[in-house]
Amino acid sequence: RTEFNKVNRPLLITMAVPAGSWAGQWIDYETLKETVDWFGCMTYDFFGSWIPRSGHNAPLYPPAQNDNGSVQSSLTYLNITRKVPKDQILIGIPFYGRGCDATGYNRPNTGGNTDYRYSEVMPLIGNGWDFFWDDAAKVPYLLNGSRTKFITYDDTASVRMKCEFALE
Repeated sequence: RTEFNKVNRPLLITMAVPAGSWAGQWIDYETLKETVDWFGCMTYDFFGSWIPRSGHNAPLYPPAQNDNGSVQSSLTYLNITRKVPKDQILIGIPFYGRGCDATGYNRPNTGGNTDYRYSEVMPLIGNGWDFFWDDAAKVPYLLNGSRTKFITYDDTASVRMKCEFALE
């Protein structure tokens, strides 16, 4: 930090950090918050091939079922539990989707785990895939017409809500 501050143009020290205590318990935030300008909280990848049930990749709020993390719980962990000031926390937002073989939300993930670019997800809506909105978690998801495949992702509405949450 001292050497960075000697440079004429300001330089930032940032750090990507986990969204909860599982890996976050090993980080010395008390010391680091004096050196690091921003902590980029990875508020995504709450579900994927490593979870036996389908779920949301990056819910804003804890879903009614199958809560494995959310933006809100991640920020509470960093700000309240670990005492990182709010103005040092950035919210990481995914611009991709995660899919699996499942008959719906919070159903067994039976394989077929696939990552999707945002540009690959949007054309699916209405073309053999149905759109759903989880009002508790504030995120969308898709199911194919035969109800055998599930995709979790963020859209413009869920990203807007996350930005509004960050501003508050």
